Amino acid sequence: MPQTLPLFLAILLAAADGQGTCMGAADATCRATSTPASAGSLFIQHVVQRSQSMLELGNAAMNASSCASYQEWPDVVNGVTCGQCTALVRTAGYTGRCDAYCASFGHVCVAAAEEKDNDCQVREQKRCDEDIGGTSDMLCSCQSADTQGTGFAGGLCGNAGLYSASGSKFFGVEIRSDGGVKICEDCVVRCYLQMSDCVGAHFQLYYPGSSRGICTYFSRIDGLTAAQGYTALTKTEHLQLPVPSPSQPPSPPSGLTPVPSPSQPPSPPSGPTPVPSPPQTSTCYGELQALAQDEGAQIGSQILTSSSPECKNRCSQSAECKSITFCGGWQGCWLKTKSFNGAEATRSKADCRTYYKRSCDGTTLPPIPTGAGMIKVVSYNLYWWNAFGQNPWKGSKITDNIRNNLRPDVLGLQECDSPGTIQSRTGYERASKFSGAQGVMVKPDIFTVGDSGSQDIGATGKWGPRFVTWARLTHKASGRSFWHFNTHWCVHSGNGRTCSASKRYTGAKNMLEIIREKAANEPVIITGDFNAGLDEEGPQHFLRNGFSLAVNEWVDAIFYSTAHWKKVSSEIGDAAHSDHRPVIAELEFK
Repeated sequence: MPQTLPLFLAILLAAADGQGTCMGAADATCRATSTPASAGSLFIQHVVQRSQSMLELGNAAMNASSCASYQEWPDVVNGVTCGQCTALVRTAGYTGRCDAYCASFGHVCVAAAEEKDNDCQVREQKRCDEDIGGTSDMLCSCQSADTQGTGFAGGLCGNAGLYSASGSKFFGVEIRSDGGVKICEDCVVRCYLQMSDCVGAHFQLYYPGSSRGICTYFSRIDGLTAAQGYTALTKTEHLQLPVPSPSQPPSPPSGLTPVPSPSQPPSPPSGPTPVPSPPQTSTCYGELQALAQDEGAQIGSQILTSSSPECKNRCSQSAECKSITFCGGWQGCWLKTKSFNGAEATRSKADCRTYYKRSCDGTTLPPIPTGAGMIKVVSYNLYWWNAFGQNPWKGSKITDNIRNNLRPDVLGLQECDSPGTIQSRTGYERASKFSGAQGVMVKPDIFTVGDSGSQDIGATGKWGPRFVTWARLTHKASGRSFWHFNTHWCVHSGNGRTCSASKRYTGAKNMLEIIREKAANEPVIITGDFNAGLDEEGPQHFLRNGFSLAVNEWVDAIFYSTAHWKKVSSEIGDAAHSDHRPVIAELEFK
């Protein structure tokens, strides 16, 4: 068998698109790859040149001095190292992510993969910040942090023709926006390596201190404007658009980023004709005198426009959108799920105003019927190994209990080895990925399922890694969206791993960070078997950080984001031959 390509080189080859064009005007940078000083910038997340072969880039990037001696690498599995600063390492303790592993000893991840046979063979390439779940090992390529580029004008995310402006954002023709991404590992890679029509992008952090945010990609850039919390990134050095410096604007509404509008917007470059706004729809709108006190949940990211008709038109194209927050002075448009009737309380915030959909005969849209915004939530540990393995008759009782008695709208399951079995017996549909035998299912035809996934929470015990799974759900009856997160925390120590209250607390902190990054300010429900009493630090961490307890029984509980829900009722269900009783809560949108 031929020797397997080193992980880093294999991913470089996969990323190549065969083009021989050097990105940006700094051709000298593109050519200067033979010196050690430039080698550190040529990482897979940061490479923006295409003039050299991938083989040359791999050799330049991973020279012998670019990482610590393997003796200094922690948790290397059976001493398996692969050369090129790559090793087979444990997922436990690093949330299954190579970026966390490399950071644990002062390095930066440059490539990641799932291993094939406990060796250096690559089964599947991964992002550095991607959870490599369902396995105890992963292949990580780590670069010494002191070889990373820093600063601006070619230093951000490594050198090599990348130009950036902090506190600035673009306007022009957008390709798309991605949420939940990192600036270098995702935003830069996608624009600079994976999208031939991307000429630049801007990145906005979710909140100060977050590692993730929203990246918007552009096929044409018409101008640059000042925007706190943004970083503009461009492939071309010749793009020298002025950043306006107006007087300090008033504070924006909560969660909004001020984008001052210059008195004369920059003229678009010669050549392409600006794309016209979409045709207007027949939807009619009412307006409040100012900004609604409660704006409701946000749909997607900010839309950059100074035109209220364009903002309304974007809302009209979305069945989920019931209203908008529009701030012309900040060139800001935000789509919202909340319905209004015109009598709601308002607050003054610059020129921001709430507009809402109404019928075109002059009346407001009919209010949501009482109870239409109510969600029945159940968390249930199914005792799979016993009830569906050793004693299948118990499993039948459990699925009958779900179908005939519990009848939830959303269902968080633990110890569920086969969601397909549950679906075939109950009719409930899988909404999230199932990792660690747990995930989210929903009643059919009630919700539209959006973003879903799972991530290791770094709280591994005897029985392996522990995860949080999630799904973003839009309730069809009310038009409101929320996130359902489900989990099953560790309980026993063994197999060389320790489970404790401290380990569960670590999982809770990691889980809350994931929830904040995914859901931002939208409503959240948390279900799970926490293997902890309410007095433990893990559950208390939720209660100290914006969540309330809906119900708990033994180690099972349901939490909800206090700002978005009110509890209507709760109860404890029949175990139906599981070793856990289901916990039940009815929650209503505020």
